[in-house]
Amino acid sequence: AGGYMVQVLPFASDETIAALEQSIPNLPSTTDMIAGGMTAQGIAERVLGSLGTLAEVATTSTPSYGPCDPTELRGRMMRV
Repeated sequence: AGGYMVQVLPFASDETIAALEQSIPNLPSTTDMIAGGMTAQGIAERVLGSLGTLAEVATTSTPSYGPCDPTELRGRMMRV
């Protein structure tokens, strides 16, 4: 199962809301888009339709982990 969560902010224009209401019902299923190799950014751009792209929005993140020194990690785990 899949879907979209689009939050329309209070200052959104009627034209923006209309554009979303027009683009979303015409989309293929989320499953089909993912199976077709579409990225999260590509799906978001399809959802936004004529409203534009997300070039200025960060669409990926690189998690950072650590420190993973076994002694320090053991201490942190014991405190929890």
